[in-house]
Amino acid sequence: MRHRIVTMLLLVFVALALAGPAWADGTQTGSIGGTVRDVSGGPLPGTQITAKGVKTGFVRSVVSDTNGTYTIRLLPPADYRVEIVLSGFQTVSSVVTVFTDRNTEFDATLKLSAVAETVSVSAELPVVDKTNTTQGANIATSFTQKLAVARQYQSVIQLSPGVTGGANPNVRGALSGNNVFLFDGIDTTDTTTGTFGQNFNYEAMQEIAVNTGGYSAEYGRASGAIVSVVTKSGGNEFHGSAKLLLTNDNWNAQNSGLNEVTGASTKRTIFDELQKTYSGTLGGPVVKDNLWFFGAVEYIPTTTPAQQTALGIEYQQSRKITLWQGKATWQISPSHTFEAAGNGDPFDGILRNDYWGTTVTAERESLTAQKQGGKTFRGTWTGVFSPALSGEATVGTATSRIDVNQFTTNPTLPFYIFNGAKVSTTQASAPHTADDTGYYYNGATFDGFVERPRTQANIALNFYKQLGGHNHNFKLGVDYQYLKSQASYAYPDNAVYYDETFNHVTREFTPIYRDLFDPAQVSTSKGTIWGFYLLDKMDFGRLFLNIGFRVDKQNGTSDIGRTTFDKTVFSPRLSAKFDVTGDGTTLAMANYGRFYQSLIQSYADGFAGVPQQTNYTEEVYDPATGKYVFDSRNEQGGNSSAINTGLKPSYSEDYTVGVEHRLGRVIGVSLKGTYRTWKDLIDDVRTLSGTTRTVDYVNLGEAKRRYRGLEFVVDKRFANSWSAYASYTLSRTEGNHFADFASPLGDYYANTTSTGISGVTINSANKYGLASYDRTHDVKGFGAYTLALGRVTLTPGLTLGWRSGQTYQRQRTASIAGASYTGTNGQFATPRGSDRFPSQFYSNFAFEADFRLFGEVAAGLKLDVFNLTNTQTKISGSATDNANYGKATSSANYAGPRQLQLTVLVTF
Repeated sequence: MRHRIVTMLLLVFVALALAGPAWADGTQTGSIGGTVRDVSGGPLPGTQITAKGVKTGFVRSVVSDTNGTYTIRLLPPADYRVEIVLSGFQTVSSVVTVFTDRNTEFDATLKLSAVAETVSVSAELPVVDKTNTTQGANIATSFTQKLAVARQYQSVIQLSPGVTGGANPNVRGALSGNNVFLFDGIDTTDTTTGTFGQNFNYEAMQEIAVNTGGYSAEYGRASGAIVSVVTKSGGNEFHGSAKLLLTNDNWNAQNSGLNEVTGASTKRTIFDELQKTYSGTLGGPVVKDNLWFFGAVEYIPTTTPAQQTALGIEYQQSRKITLWQGKATWQISPSHTFEAAGNGDPFDGILRNDYWGTTVTAERESLTAQKQGGKTFRGTWTGVFSPALSGEATVGTATSRIDVNQFTTNPTLPFYIFNGAKVSTTQASAPHTADDTGYYYNGATFDGFVERPRTQANIALNFYKQLGGHNHNFKLGVDYQYLKSQASYAYPDNAVYYDETFNHVTREFTPIYRDLFDPAQVSTSKGTIWGFYLLDKMDFGRLFLNIGFRVDKQNGTSDIGRTTFDKTVFSPRLSAKFDVTGDGTTLAMANYGRFYQSLIQSYADGFAGVPQQTNYTEEVYDPATGKYVFDSRNEQGGNSSAINTGLKPSYSEDYTVGVEHRLGRVIGVSLKGTYRTWKDLIDDVRTLSGTTRTVDYVNLGEAKRRYRGLEFVVDKRFANSWSAYASYTLSRTEGNHFADFASPLGDYYANTTSTGISGVTINSANKYGLASYDRTHDVKGFGAYTLALGRVTLTPGLTLGWRSGQTYQRQRTASIAGASYTGTNGQFATPRGSDRFPSQFYSNFAFEADFRLFGEVAAGLKLDVFNLTNTQTKISGSATDNANYGKATSSANYAGPRQLQLTVLVTF
């Protein structure tokens, strides 16, 4: 019967794969392995080793081989009680922790025993791992919960070495859109931008693995980081939590920076209102030892301070975010497990005054309301068929959507007054813009949506074999993704009115003309990515090798079916670790890899044949008749530019060497150097011949980007009541191309005297230099100490950091043939990155007090202090090439002031 169940599950997954869902990426499990010996040091084959989840009841068993070695694979990250049993010997038992994509080594020495007895020993968490060749950090949220860290996985990523930037980080010199974000193996990366596609409930996260380099062939489509969020599971006992988080701007420090142009203060108006966040979790058994559940929800209602339109009309945002997650885990047998899970992040109540422009959005009626959010659903199976064969498979979908429309119509006059008469309410939402003020009235910028689904799945087989007395783990996998980028945009009522004047109180206007737009149609670009990989993890005693390759095929089509991209690429990967001392305390490592970056769907969107807010009939107002009359028809159609069918995807080549050393049992130190360079960078080359301008996408030969970095890390696992992690990164990111596929580098040179220029690069002399996200020096450290005083537990936590400031350069506005180059795309008057804002120091402090009431029920109070020293360093300023160059003009140019957050919690 058991074999029938397994066969049925395999058939289901194969059927799902053939049906064409996109495949997920990588592994979300770990392993426990080691050697069993007798007191003389001889191997003990035939020993039974069983790992049982401390809280889950999850069970998996193996038998040691002829060398006494064993590996228990495909274990979800958690704590396990490992028992090692052999007749005639003492039973050895210990609690062991498993991390994502890591092997926790647990060796045991068994003594002869005439009677059955169990000896409990202590097992240390791994601080150096010979079998793991990936660089980065595995950060448990049980640790970060004790720190003052924003409650998002995006903030936890920042704790890793080699990571700079914000919520979408720059990792070892890569762009912010070069990362992949996985939720339990499901790729949630935004299909169109390459940035993170969803938020996630912080309370539902168990571990965040930030792989910054050296990842093996099972991971693809990224030249930055692979970020894996691993979620919590239920167990044999009911456990949960309830939290209330409180913030108030009145508790925070005042802005202390000055407008360096006018000398005015940048102090803000304090918004004295208590903001509350409600969070809860619950997990437990449905059927003990077989079926468990876990759920989490967080509700975040937020009222923002009053804001003003260009006319000084006040409005407030009442935002509501709900972060939910649910998971069911079914252990079908000790060898086979199935999980089903889902999560979502609906976010409503957003108001935008920046779509028209913050200085021209006149009234509440011209604000754009926005709601957004995504959902992820998945099913995952892992199974062990025999000691030599195991498998894993995942199917799922990840979707994000943004809806935009008019915030409100006039509450007392939901119509126009036109020639003394009311205009039909069907036209009451159309935007108006008036010549006398330049303001926009009455209608939002957009009425429509964007939706970006990614349907996916994967399947992989692991084959374990001893060849020539050495262990080999062969892994063969296939993954496939089906992507869409959908958009539908219209002006409210499909019209824009151009007036001499518009009275926002009476709703009367003096018309000039109007544009009546064609009804919106949905534009949908599509893409597919096939991936195939094969690797071999080889253990030669003191030498461990991971050799593999990937083959990826990516195809993209525009919304009218034009093929925009179709390429197949080959990615070799090679990693090695050598046990220098022979006892596992000192390891030398080296990595080489080629990492291709998938081409985001916005590239295919650029060739859209279904225009948005483009085709319209223009009607001019006739004062004699009091009516609008036909004037002209604007038909631009879609993009008909030629497509470069020979375009190749960009990739990076990475080289890393380093050494890892274990100090004692719980401290690990490492020093690693990385050299990374990008090849086949894509750019839009614009040429001008007379008045004819052409745009072509090419792999621009002169486009350059490279990263050189040295990372020093100290990792102190939890022992003697404290844990800590510290890193120093010395790096340099430089080049002349810092865009996904369209920078000004390949454009014509722009100046006031040039005409008829063809194929001349814009400002090439000053384009090469340091990236804006280069942080030459970056120091990070965080730690926590736990003090148990009977029923009371006190935990202080500290996060510290110091980093070089953001780079910048003098820039001028350039314009040619209707193309305007401003801001970071402007003409550089000095070399890129020639100046730098001040270095920034930051410190966050947390203090938590927990009181055990009875059993495992505890109540607690936590205080988080962000920017403990209230250091408001200047972090940005004007880059315009004039007398105000480098000067700060608002509070946004300074680090935020000290902020407080209070948490009341109950756990059980």
